[in-house]
Amino acid sequence: MTSMSAGTSVTSVARAQASGEAAQAVPELIAELRAGLGQVAAAAVLYFASTRFHPDEVVGPLAAAFPEAAVIGCSTAGEFTDARTTTGGITAVALPQGIVGTATAALGDLSQGVSAGVTAAIEQV
Repeated sequence: MTSMSAGTSVTSVARAQASGEAAQAVPELIAELRAGLGQVAAAAVLYFASTRFHPDEVVGPLAAAFPEAAVIGCSTAGEFTDARTTTGGITAVALPQGIVGTATAALGDLSQGVSAGVTAAIEQV
């Protein structure tokens, strides 16, 4: 899918899935995302990784590969995109620039309870 944004062509969301050892899976994931984005830079990369992957094995390489993007991820008991579901691997979605204009995030302090932490984070945003 391609759409028009401010007169320029924007590619659709890029999706990727990989499994195996991190040293092989993460570069494979990055290559698949880059291929899906084409020549458009990523604005945000969202990943879902099995708990068998250490966060440093995933987020560092993704942030280095997409320095212009916000990289956000979490560990899972199953990995998914809108097109795939797996277990024991890693999936990612890259949102191209032109689709995402602004991103805002806040971390909730859950030490006083989940509800209080979420409410405080929402108020920050």
